[in-house]
Amino acid sequence: MFIRGILRINMKILIVFLVIILAIFYFYFLHQHNSYEHKALNYMKEVDTKQTYKYLGKSDEDCKMMQGCRVEVYLEGKITGESVTILFINGRLAPFAKTQETK
Repeated sequence: MFIRGILRINMKILIVFLVIILAIFYFYFLHQHNSYEHKALNYMKEVDTKQTYKYLGKSDEDCKMMQGCRVEVYLEGKITGESVTILFINGRLAPFAKTQETK
């Protein structure tokens, strides 16, 4: 009888702990998604000060063993309609970005 009470208490503590861990991961990944958008827009503000860009979306996170994770963020210029792809590797801005004129 005493052992069952201890097991129930331990199980409740374990469930609460797992819920807290899952909530932390959820908010971490939510923050990471928003920071990609913010970092890309700030980068384009520094590179091209004459026009503003709007966020179009991002690719799925592509993670590979021994290479890290890679995310592409897509932006579009509001004045010229220029589309820009900005690459992030392991959460950091890659040293290049490719641009294309949309027709």
